Amino acid sequence: MSVNIEYVLAAFIAGTKAFLTVQRDFQLAGRWAGLYTYPDNHPQGWKTDGESDFTVYTETEDDKVKIHGEGHDKVGPFEFDGHVSSDDVKVYIKFLKHYHTHSWHYSGTIDQDTNVMHGMWGVRQEGGGGYFAFHLANKDDADVSAERNIAGNWSGSFHTTASSTTRGCHFELTSRTGKMDDQLTIVGTGKSEGDYKIKGVVSPSGQIIFAKIYNSSPHLYLYRGALSEGSDAMEGHWAGKGAFGTFDFKKD
Repeated sequence: MSVNIEYVLAAFIAGTKAFLTVQRDFQLAGRWAGLYTYPDNHPQGWKTDGESDFTVYTETEDDKVKIHGEGHDKVGPFEFDGHVSSDDVKVYIKFLKHYHTHSWHYSGTIDQDTNVMHGMWGVRQEGGGGYFAFHLANKDDADVSAERNIAGNWSGSFHTTASSTTRGCHFELTSRTGKMDDQLTIVGTGKSEGDYKIKGVVSPSGQIIFAKIYNSSPHLYLYRGALSEGSDAMEGHWAGKGAFGTFDFKKD
């Protein structure tokens, strides 16, 4: 399901009062993949479960776009159901993720330009309060056969919105084909106010999502953005520890 330029959410369902103006095609139904992270104060000290993937199906009921589907991650198989809404600026998504023994609430937004959904899960639920970011894995039926050459040394800066501060950092990445053969898994190490590790995924169309996990502290941050056409630059947004901002990195 997609919405073209200057279409409104009524293209999904007749009669809706929520208008959605997008900059380019926006797709919801399909296979999504990405990461979720645990809160800093998780009792077991868990950071991230690595890759997670799921398939979204859409249907219309009254004046809402309803979603449901199924997926799998390190915890096990799951199903989910929820809905999508919008205003003239943002697309909002909420769903309940059901494992065999428990469920988690997810709430966030979907970037119209990159088809990345992001937000927080388990807010006000015991053991929850982490971040998530998922990209549309099969957008435009892109092919990853020409593997993106992102391995190597990277440097740049990240900006914190609330404090208006900018800090530099440097890291090294390696990549391999992920558990789904149409995306890459990336790992790396770096240094910026302490040593950290990187774990993430890259979609065929160049969306990049990774967790930045500090070694000597419980802090971790989730980065989401896009690679340049030549895979020698990346930019986007980050969130973690109650803060958020932007980043801009280039390959050395």
